[in-house]
Amino acid sequence: ERQINPLNLANLSWAFASAGWHGEMSTRRIGLRDPEFMDWIALKTIEHMQSFTPQNCSNLVWAYATLRIPHVDMFSSMAVQVQSWLTKDFDPQHLSNVLWSYAKLHLCDRPLFEAAADEIVNRGLDYMSRTPQNISNTIWAFGTVNVRPPSLLA
Repeated sequence: ERQINPLNLANLSWAFASAGWHGEMSTRRIGLRDPEFMDWIALKTIEHMQSFTPQNCSNLVWAYATLRIPHVDMFSSMAVQVQSWLTKDFDPQHLSNVLWSYAKLHLCDRPLFEAAADEIVNRGLDYMSRTPQNISNTIWAFGTVNVRPPSLLA
């Protein structure tokens, strides 16, 4: 049996989401929104979570959000992993994509959003301002899940 790794899982998810990305109806029509297969990917993701990179994580949760598949166990597991990366090497684009993905699925992981807010404040707002898209996605995500961390609003 071949080994699956986080890059394969992320790329496969991204490909499924991107291939049918002309709105949710087209994704369903051409058969790329396969909940059973995406459930298998989510379970493998949980199994291999410690080996994920921030980019793998960002691409994978974006795919699930794009496909409108809120795999709660995977997203809960991923939130813990993301929090462990925040102070190390989490790129602002990856962070904004992750927060956007949780918000798109209406998954409010308050500890994740509060930790992200603290890290944004610690690094300074310039951290998120490399592109306007990072800032707008991040603000939209906080507003959508209705998290108003004092550290970010001060």
